[in-house]
Amino acid sequence: MRLRSIGLALVTTIVLLSAATVAQADAGISEGSALLRLVEDDNEDLFLRCCWARGRAGFHFCEEYGVCESDPEATCKGVGDAEGRTLSCKAGPPASLGDGG
Repeated sequence: MRLRSIGLALVTTIVLLSAATVAQADAGISEGSALLRLVEDDNEDLFLRCCWARGRAGFHFCEEYGVCESDPEATCKGVGDAEGRTLSCKAGPPASLGDGG
């Protein structure tokens, strides 16, 4: 009877530890996904700031800093983390950009 209780306790412990490990892995994936979304949103904001010359932080994200300010007919092209992104300057700056900083 005592061996059976020890065996049951051992199996229960293993199951609980396995479940905890899976839960931690799922939480890590969820946190990683949220972090990735924040980075992507930040990169998009920096790209737009670069195109519209709003703030200094975004100048590494576009081919020509402030191209939309100097040429409203231009197309802003991303470089670095914004590689492959383009923006038609005709659309005007997004309201979310504010005055930069």
